[in-house]
Amino acid sequence: MKSNVESSAPGEIKKVTDNLFIGAIDSFADYSRANEYSREGWQAVIDNAIKIM
Repeated sequence: MKSNVESSAPGEIKKVTDNLFIGAIDSFADYSRANEYSREGWQAVIDNAIKIM
């Protein structure tokens, strides 16, 4: 996972090899506030990963 959305759209999944994929998310939660994650961002990652796997 990476949070650099300048080069990838949030939720985008790129296949690197048969067993390695890189996903992009809009933001990561700070460790002290881990319950404040980007639900929409993670759902986009999951939905797109399911489509290409």
